Amino acid sequence: MKGCRLAIATTTFAVMKKLFASLFMCMCLAANAQTCIIIYVGNNGITAGADRKYRETAVNKPPRVYYGKKIFTGNHIYWAMSGADNNNLIHSICREACRHAWPLDKVVKTVQQQLKGKRSKALMHELVLAGSDEQKEKFKANLAEIVFFKFDGRVYKATRLGLTMPGILDGNETLHYGIDSIASAKNKYGLFILGHSDAIPSNTSSRDWRNPVAAIRKFIIKQSKSTPAEVSAESDIITVTKSGFTWIR
Repeated sequence: MKGCRLAIATTTFAVMKKLFASLFMCMCLAANAQTCIIIYVGNNGITAGADRKYRETAVNKPPRVYYGKKIFTGNHIYWAMSGADNNNLIHSICREACRHAWPLDKVVKTVQQQLKGKRSKALMHELVLAGSDEQKEKFKANLAEIVFFKFDGRVYKATRLGLTMPGILDGNETLHYGIDSIASAKNKYGLFILGHSDAIPSNTSSRDWRNPVAAIRKFIIKQSKSTPAEVSAESDIITVTKSGFTWIR
């Protein structure tokens, strides 16, 4: 099988490549995240789906489970986040950047700059100190992965901003960033997968994605059976075209 490749980015952003027929797939895996989000970039639009379960954990407190959307809409810009997916600070920064009708690159750059600010770093510092030992280990590999997507110029595009926090040095957290993107092209498509993904076959073929909505829903249900404590079978799915977006029920 020739001419195409499968790139798997781990939370340390190492990339492995394999050949597959008639597709380009970029799977960003964050095994530590308590979610399952799938974003498909095709020639005719973007389809994104996410499970609905949020699971908060804190020191000396029982886990709190609640449900809600994990895909958010801005001014023709959309985003989804895994890892610290219920962190209000990160969401507020993303929401403000997506309020503007900016190109995707500018949105991502603005969010990255805001996350480097003193207020953001102070709150990240508190987040690490308040976390359990298990959470602290997770933050070292994957604090958050945010994918922004839209019809950008003449192509459908998705860009991932990854944030890791290896530790605190001299009283200050050390934040590391990684960025990669997918843009639509003829006879090719791109795929980001955030959070849990062990139930999703790595050898997924192009015929599985003739109906992206059905494929995303199927894989989220399958992942929920594998990790039911952290991923719900219920999902929210959105389709994005150059004219806007539609929620699929």
